[in-house]
Amino acid sequence: MEPNPTAVQLDHCQVTTVDFDDNEQVILAMRRGVAEAMRSHKEKGQYVVAYKNGEIVIIEPEDIVVPEVAG
Repeated sequence: MEPNPTAVQLDHCQVTTVDFDDNEQVILAMRRGVAEAMRSHKEKGQYVVAYKNGEIVIIEPEDIVVPEVAG
């Protein structure tokens, strides 16, 4: 199977090329995206809506914990 690299340009974040046939790259890109969204919401004072333990929950900005992503 041929590699399927795709680059996405967004005005507010770094451009990343991800090979969508490489699960580890996809998961890392998703984790980075979530961390960036959490950081952005916290900085702007916006809440985050999440799904936890089978329920939809609202996480207030002061309760947002920005995950550290390695790699």
